[in-house]
Amino acid sequence: MQRMFLWFLFLLVSFIIKNCLLAQGSETLAERLGYAKDAKLLMVHAEDPGVAHSQNIASIAATEKGTMNSGAIYGLLPMVPRDCRIRQRTSLF
Repeated sequence: MQRMFLWFLFLLVSFIIKNCLLAQGSETLAERLGYAKDAKLLMVHAEDPGVAHSQNIASIAATEKGTMNSGAIYGLLPMVPRDCRIRQRTSLF
């Protein structure tokens, strides 16, 4: 058990060191997206469209307006089939 913990710790430290070394002198995410280096960016993500019809409509409206471009659907929610049909008709897939 201790050996496994040490192996995990080694991997974690290696990952952190690698990312720190790669981050030096590299572009920021804002720069890679075409914004200024010090620009503040906001990511709007719809969590679980498909829970209710009102949530589906709100997430579709936000997507159509360009306010939101990310979302995650949990497939077992009751309104997911309806949400998928609406999105197929409005070409939001």
